[in-house]
Amino acid sequence: MTTREQQRIRALWALSVAMLLAIFWLHRRADRQDARRAEAARGAQQGAVAAGNAVAPATSGAMPVLQDASGGLRRTRIARAAGNGSYVLTARDAAALAALRRALVAAGLRELGSIEALRMLRVGGDADALARLLAQLPDGIRAEEDRVVWLPEQNVTGWTGYAGVPFRDKLLLAMNIDRERSDRGDDVLIALLDTPLLAHASLDGANISSYDLFELGVDGAYAGHGTAVASLLIGQTAELAGIASSASLLSLPVMSGEGVGSAFQVAEAIFAAVAAGAEVISMSLGTYDDSAALRAAVAYASEHGVVLIAATGNDGLAQVTYPAAYEQVVAVAAVDARWTHAGFSNSGDAVDIAAPGVGIDAAGSDGVGNEAFSGTSAAVPCVSGALACVLADEPALSAQDAMALLLAYSNDNGAAGADPLYGEGVLAYDRVVERDQPGIYDAAAAGHAALYADATAGFLPIQISAQNRGTEPLPQLLLTVVLAGRETVFTFTDVQPGQVVSDVVSVDLEVIQGGQALILESIVSTPGVEDSKPGNETRRSVIAMPEPEETTNGD
Repeated sequence: MTTREQQRIRALWALSVAMLLAIFWLHRRADRQDARRAEAARGAQQGAVAAGNAVAPATSGAMPVLQDASGGLRRTRIARAAGNGSYVLTARDAAALAALRRALVAAGLRELGSIEALRMLRVGGDADALARLLAQLPDGIRAEEDRVVWLPEQNVTGWTGYAGVPFRDKLLLAMNIDRERSDRGDDVLIALLDTPLLAHASLDGANISSYDLFELGVDGAYAGHGTAVASLLIGQTAELAGIASSASLLSLPVMSGEGVGSAFQVAEAIFAAVAAGAEVISMSLGTYDDSAALRAAVAYASEHGVVLIAATGNDGLAQVTYPAAYEQVVAVAAVDARWTHAGFSNSGDAVDIAAPGVGIDAAGSDGVGNEAFSGTSAAVPCVSGALACVLADEPALSAQDAMALLLAYSNDNGAAGADPLYGEGVLAYDRVVERDQPGIYDAAAAGHAALYADATAGFLPIQISAQNRGTEPLPQLLLTVVLAGRETVFTFTDVQPGQVVSDVVSVDLEVIQGGQALILESIVSTPGVEDSKPGNETRRSVIAMPEPEETTNGD
């Protein structure tokens, strides 16, 4: 038994005690820093919403879209979450907390939960009594309504549309994960914050422990959600082989079978995951409202070296849900099997990375069989599992350093560099594994991105990108663009490993607005150098006017 395993067993046995003794030195300075970071994140989100919904220049009329790189038709409204009837009260100090508890007893209200390290209580009870207490709070108490958190698959806007090409049973192949390796994720603890796990054949034999903090209802339309996520992470069967099948999973249910939960309870579960020694916290859930408890719990986990990974949301909005929107959380968007943005996947400056999230075979919702699982919920375990694999491969790395590698070695897509659809790029575990392997030459066609903000009367610029995804410099990279029968060749020299190069072609808006669709194709080549990984040298997009229903807010 390894030292890490011994430590983990002791931590799990002592979890209930550790929760009561959770580190109390999270002082005011950290609170103020977290609040400033959250405020900056909210401002960035609002700016992303405005930019994503920017209207094209009046002289240009309606604008065309790229089939696989749309960015100008994000929905305009900012979604808000609902309250759940309870409130989170935060005490300034220990004396104020004691006074608050006395006031609750006097008012006949219930203490539904607590995070002692933050001096936070979640309270509920008679609505009139609660209203009277909130109107006359003791000195040194802040109040905030607790927020409903839900599973991303419960769309807020009623998004409808074509999600993309499904992965089905080809996920591990697409991610370049060697299913024959039995040590994938070995000795890494992943905390899964989701619905309670159901019995399923794919999880038989997996290393799973559960800690039921809240006794949430299991039944409901989303009862199998957490089980599907778990099967993608640690599935044990040939049909459902998990990305990190040898990892240990700590299930901390924070959602009922109906797919709803409390932001405060998610915060409590984050503290529990840290106390248990989790290196990765996987959260396929979200809310559109900030939460002081959730924000502070995220900061606490991050300060303790834990990597938190969460879903951006499935409403096709230019707005990322919390906790993914927090700076310390890895926000995961979804792509289909062509590695293009899934139409339902939320976007915004908070997006960090994109991962498979369309039509992936996962555990069935009724506890038997397999189902096609889509959503940013499915994309999250792809990142969490890949991170566990890196940690197992390189145990000397911290979780945060390993995550930094996954971001740095992602495959660029969309606009060159970081962008609101793909973040740093699309997850590419194999590039991390091979980063120090010499002799890899790999030139890839990367993104096509419409530059709506730069449109002029009569023309729309399209940015075309390529990337060196190998480990050796490319002396010369030719990027050939074919559009409307016209071929243009861009030449780049001395392209370094990981470098993204790009240039721009223009589309005649009169042609597109007249009803004609154009095929845009880009091809990369490297004269004098044999490509080590053929197959990613070509990219195609369709440029056309959107159908009328694509510009609505859904049904």
